[in-house]
Amino acid sequence: MKKWFLLWGLFLVVSTGISQITYEDRIELQLKDGYSREEIKIFGEEGFILSSKKNDSDDDLTEWKFEKFNTYLQSEREVSVKIDEDLDPRLNYTTTERDHSIYSDRHGNFALISVEAMSMEITKVHGKLPKKFDFDEMVVLGDYAYVRGDIKSDPVVYAINWKTGTIKMLPVTLENIKPKKCEISKLQVLEKSKEIFIYINGDVDKKHSESYAFRFNEEAEYLNKINLTPQNNNLLNELSASKIEDNKYVFTGTYSVDHYHTSEGVFFCLVENDQVNFIKFHEYAKMENFLKYLPEKRQEKLEKKKAKMEKKGKVFTLNYRLLTHDVIVDQDGYLLLGEGFYPTYITHSYTTITYINGSPVTSIQTYTEFDGYQYTHAMLCKFDKEGNMLWDQIFEMWGTYKPFYLKKFISITAQDQNMIKMVYTSYNKVHTKALDHEGNILSDTQTEEIETNHSGDETKYSFSDIIFWYDNYFIAYGTQKIKNETGNIKFKQTRSVYFINKIKFE
Repeated sequence: MKKWFLLWGLFLVVSTGISQITYEDRIELQLKDGYSREEIKIFGEEGFILSSKKNDSDDDLTEWKFEKFNTYLQSEREVSVKIDEDLDPRLNYTTTERDHSIYSDRHGNFALISVEAMSMEITKVHGKLPKKFDFDEMVVLGDYAYVRGDIKSDPVVYAINWKTGTIKMLPVTLENIKPKKCEISKLQVLEKSKEIFIYINGDVDKKHSESYAFRFNEEAEYLNKINLTPQNNNLLNELSASKIEDNKYVFTGTYSVDHYHTSEGVFFCLVENDQVNFIKFHEYAKMENFLKYLPEKRQEKLEKKKAKMEKKGKVFTLNYRLLTHDVIVDQDGYLLLGEGFYPTYITHSYTTITYINGSPVTSIQTYTEFDGYQYTHAMLCKFDKEGNMLWDQIFEMWGTYKPFYLKKFISITAQDQNMIKMVYTSYNKVHTKALDHEGNILSDTQTEEIETNHSGDETKYSFSDIIFWYDNYFIAYGTQKIKNETGNIKFKQTRSVYFINKIKFE
């Protein structure tokens, strides 16, 4: 049983200008209590669910526990489920009502666990996918969990009914392009219209690529596919659709000329009756504010390079990786929000000894290991209804930790006739930024660096994340090793904890 300490009266207020944060409550879980792999699933004003894994197996079964907390950080209910110990967590997707997680082994056996946030009712189904299936992404719409991945480099999407366990393999192939020349870039759920889009890129030849949107309903039934690139050779990435009216959609995202994983700009596409009405491309290099998140010297260097290339008649391009949000319908146009990132790697070295003619020879070998995604900046831009870019705003957003999966850190907390308000964290500070519908910044505030310690605590190490919860609240959570010289019954002089802080910003 996990042991929680709820700390009342933790009302430390920190302010910078008109922005302030209040540390309202904190709970701590003692680590090394027989459970590990803690993970938080947010459900707004319904609270959150903390999942964890029991370290010791029982009769070849592993217990996964789900504990429900309300907005006062009080534990309300605890449930658990047992699955085969060989099944490891692969993908997770949280809707407004449920949390869905899929676990699998190397033979393709899987368990799909769904937890209802209100009642904490658990639904569990088992099944088997092909042995070579590699999990990449999962979304949930209605009774189906859509899972995409690859089987020997061939892209595949399965729809798994999380209530019954029935499995459908969806028809997402292109007639004139071999599967190995295709890549599924993204799955998107349109909640209001109860549709799901599956975006696929295919290489027709070395110089020509095509991008398609496959559309399915909530029963996992195929509706149609749309060729989004009938008149150009650009590769579309990070696509996002918004349904404007019946048979009319807006698609936005990033594009590149010849790269799958970097982009040179953003696009706007209008589709009517499954046909592209128009598509317009906007280069990063031509945006007014795109480089402004960089230090001045770096901006000047790039501007000089741009001028030099243009003088020679060459095209200056910028290549970035941008994780885009779903397109936002605005009063007189559309908003696109994106977060810039890049993958990081660590180089490891080790020594080997080989023998040549009986004599030892020492050599140093190296290998690289993926070390997470570093987030650097964000972009908010607006298009009019004809796809012209009206304005762009760029701002720094440096992540305090590097996730190993692509994660969205920015939340739009308000959008009305006067302004668009965003909240995000950067350098362990909460930032709020409000813009009007012409792109002018109305307010730009930040707090002091977020602290998560008690009075008298000395943090020996800390790993934490800060995420938007609901209204004006964030949750800061992670692991800490803390030393407190005073010590008492509740807190030993040295303790290792998993902590959760409730933070209010104003």
